[in-house]
Amino acid sequence: MTQAPAASTSLNGVELPDNWKPDTSAFGARLALLRWQLNFNMKEAALVCGFPAQSWRTWELDGTSPRDIVAVARQIADRTRCDYLWLLLGEQGKEALLLGDSGNAA
Repeated sequence: MTQAPAASTSLNGVELPDNWKPDTSAFGARLALLRWQLNFNMKEAALVCGFPAQSWRTWELDGTSPRDIVAVARQIADRTRCDYLWLLLGEQGKEALLLGDSGNAA
């Protein structure tokens, strides 16, 4: 009996370890991951979400956040149906908010 090969992940044709997880701590990284999941290039993502392509490119590549990140994240989440809190805060920020974690150890 032969075993099926282990599932692998590839990103832009590069094979990644099975336990690889992208770093989504920055807003730009979450935008890039969302765009990748939707199979859009930057221009397409910006167009669908109603932003100039240069703004999207700046947020994603330069690591800068939009001036009104709350409204931008809401608009992107509404148009792509992604998780608004994840896009705005990242996974750890979302968990902390939902758990009521103030970040202070008792």
